[in-house]
Amino acid sequence: DAFTRVRVTDDDTRLNLSYPAAAGTVTGTIEAAPAYYGVDFNAYPPGKDAPALLQDLFDNTPLAYLGYYFQTAGGHPDDSWAGKIQDLLGQGWALLPIYVGRQQGSHSPISSSEATARTQGTDDGRDAVSKAKQQKLPAHARIFLDIEATLTSGRNAAPDQSTIAYIEAWLSAVNGDGSYAAALYDTNASWQQHGQAEYDAPVLRSMMNSKPVTWVSWGLGAPPTGISTHNWPLDNNSDPCAVAVREYSKTKQWQFASFAQIWQYAVGYNPSSMVITTDTGANIPVSDIAHGIDLNAALSPDPGESRPANSRPKATRRPQVSKVAASPAAVKAGSAVNITVSIDRQAPAPNGTLILLRTDATCLAVPTSVRVAAGETTATATAQAIYGTSGKAVISCRTLYQLNTPPATVTVSVSAG
Repeated sequence: DAFTRVRVTDDDTRLNLSYPAAAGTVTGTIEAAPAYYGVDFNAYPPGKDAPALLQDLFDNTPLAYLGYYFQTAGGHPDDSWAGKIQDLLGQGWALLPIYVGRQQGSHSPISSSEATARTQGTDDGRDAVSKAKQQKLPAHARIFLDIEATLTSGRNAAPDQSTIAYIEAWLSAVNGDGSYAAALYDTNASWQQHGQAEYDAPVLRSMMNSKPVTWVSWGLGAPPTGISTHNWPLDNNSDPCAVAVREYSKTKQWQFASFAQIWQYAVGYNPSSMVITTDTGANIPVSDIAHGIDLNAALSPDPGESRPANSRPKATRRPQVSKVAASPAAVKAGSAVNITVSIDRQAPAPNGTLILLRTDATCLAVPTSVRVAAGETTATATAQAIYGTSGKAVISCRTLYQLNTPPATVTVSVSAG
């Protein structure tokens, strides 16, 4: 009986499947990922279940990093993320710390005076460093200045020199403190110039003296040619796909901002139909976490460089089966057998670890799965030797993520008399 449910083994591996003409035949290769997935949304999830929901999101999807918003006067008054950095890092998340700065032509505008704009940028950069230290952001992590759009008379237009002065001063203030690295996020909104579409991100980069690590969105309007959320592969749970069917996700589609290190390929995505299937078998609606989310791809599973050296990223958080034992190992038909599965570390909270069990023989009926409870390292299932049969049954066990190593096995002998 073949395993029918698979997940990506770690942060940087994809299982690429192909379907030859022969019916029922599926072949696949395990190879390096073309990109690493992450998510951001404006507010920390409401309610007492928020930590468990975010742990579910980390454990049961290929998402590796999470946006983290500081409260700012420039455009993000919400303070719901404050004080949660250590908890999120403890769950395994890498973080993208976001500081929403002043904006060109918005309600909290960058001054039209370059000198004043430079002072604003310096003050806001120092504020970003102060907030990061207060909230215990790990040293040398990146902090992203969020520039939403460049506006003139309420319409998007080219960045002006005051905006450049503000951004450069903010970057310089953050970098100058020495505690963190300054980076830039831009929605890459577009405008028409000489009959052609121009985009914020490449223009900002060409105008700036520094060339910071950049996180680029395609903006709130139509994406550039060749990019569509409908083209991004989704799995059966409508999660961003960890299994790249027909090697789809090996093709990068971000040439419009090829200088960037992080790309936002879905803005304000409504996850009303998206669910997370957990190791308890429960389906958690993503809308319980946020009603609008942004989906990202990056060159690294930790693009904010926020994980401490001793952190446990996704690949090392996921247990694997280390041993399986049968008691008794030889039984008569009709008898029960206890199958005890051991994993190589404690099963993570809140849902524990699901173990898949299979056998290669018909003389022994084996449950399809058993779950190791959170904090435990073993679980026991009961198999049943079938009346009127005899033979040897090899039982194999693995976790959902255990694809690179062979399953653990144990053999049970069944005698008819």
